[in-house]
Amino acid sequence: MRKYLKLISMCLVLASLTTVLSSCGKDGVFGKLFGKKDDVPTIVWYMRSPVADMSQQAKVEEAANKIIEPKIGAKLQFKFIEAAAWEEKKNMLVSTGGEYDIIFEAGDTFVNNAQRGAYLDIRPYMNDKIMPEIMKRNDQFVWDAVTFPDGGVYAIPAETFYVPYTSYAFKADIVDKYNFDVASVKTYQDLVPLLEEVKKNEKGMYGLIDLPKLQSTKYIPTTHKNVYFDIENDKFIASIDSPDEVEYWKTVKSFVDKGYMPKDAGTKEVNSEIKSGKYAVFQGQMSAEKSSARHGFPCYENEPQFGYISRTNVTNALACISATTKNPEKALKLLNLIWEDRELSNLLAFGIEGEDYKVTRDPGKDTRYIDANDGNNVKWAIWHNWLGPLWDQWDSDWNSTESLVYRQNVNKEAEKSPIIGFLPDLSKLKNEQALVSAENEKWEKQFKYASYSNYDSKYKEMKKAYTDAGLYKIVDEFNKQYKEWKKK
Repeated sequence: MRKYLKLISMCLVLASLTTVLSSCGKDGVFGKLFGKKDDVPTIVWYMRSPVADMSQQAKVEEAANKIIEPKIGAKLQFKFIEAAAWEEKKNMLVSTGGEYDIIFEAGDTFVNNAQRGAYLDIRPYMNDKIMPEIMKRNDQFVWDAVTFPDGGVYAIPAETFYVPYTSYAFKADIVDKYNFDVASVKTYQDLVPLLEEVKKNEKGMYGLIDLPKLQSTKYIPTTHKNVYFDIENDKFIASIDSPDEVEYWKTVKSFVDKGYMPKDAGTKEVNSEIKSGKYAVFQGQMSAEKSSARHGFPCYENEPQFGYISRTNVTNALACISATTKNPEKALKLLNLIWEDRELSNLLAFGIEGEDYKVTRDPGKDTRYIDANDGNNVKWAIWHNWLGPLWDQWDSDWNSTESLVYRQNVNKEAEKSPIIGFLPDLSKLKNEQALVSAENEKWEKQFKYASYSNYDSKYKEMKKAYTDAGLYKIVDEFNKQYKEWKKK
């Protein structure tokens, strides 16, 4: 009888436990008892903080994940690193094998980190199942720019304005006062008549804070900032030997000596100096409207000069998948969704309507987003090309539709570098690269602002320093591997 009662008691306990577990659902107590984990992974995306205050992050991510989770079965979480510490902390993260899924990359550091195995080769995922929108919208030259000698593809380049350009912006009141023809400016010397008027007649004003460098049609920058490709002679040269570079440095020195630029320009913060209104000419934004909005006073601009699209231009904004990711497919599906879903990409870029921006709607036109806050109160912003799809922006004071269409057309028509797919392996010259990089720190600012007394003697000193550091060994290696690459 006791055994029978004990058996009944055990059955009642089990029945009660079953009822409790059933009421909790598969992800409640039952899941915890049997070690079941949340099967919705979080995709972690590291990015340099676009603005100082990103305090809207939780709200933006919550809104974004309402779109993301049902579509790809994952959530997004950004990890922002302040701009001043970005390169150091990013390189620490990738060099120590830290766990994350996506990271923003650009330029030389991308090449270095990819070559040491920090990023995933995404070739197995480049198909219509995982990346259909990204594959459809990127031309082959874009993929060539992120393809390495081993054939691996280690990044997704953003849609961006790939074409290097130079345009000059002019303070409108100064141009009007001296009746200066901004369209006449094609060379550095074409600026001189206006610079001379400013020097003679405008007390407390300079012509320039620095001299925007014109685009070259003969020498193309490479992935190594000290090496250019000489198109006419089909070979690589040291950038310090480029006639275009020498002309630029001599012009800067002349402008400083003549009083068109301040002698202490290298000690000043350029953007704040321009906004002060103390300079007549400065770097343009490809439209007078954008320059005026940026600097806070009316501006004119001349017609921009365009250069070749090079590998360097395409790798200015990249999304790399970490070699440590546990969810490569979902990370790539997330990126593809951002390219595919215009609502999502603009939410991630602009933030929350009514809090991060205000909206006006014109009949028959797309939505126009206007920043409701002044520059000191922005609490969220990500540039569209840091996310990927640049051309999907809503018409805004950030970028007008007309401006985007213009840039997109320039992208299509621009000449592409003949060496866009060439990437040398410089792993045998690490010591030389480190020494040359150190020389860059020493010389670049001096020549940009001409903070020296005599050009010829300073140039000879610089060239000897770069020679001793091993720059010409790097140039020779470029040319050696280029000949082999051409044969293939």
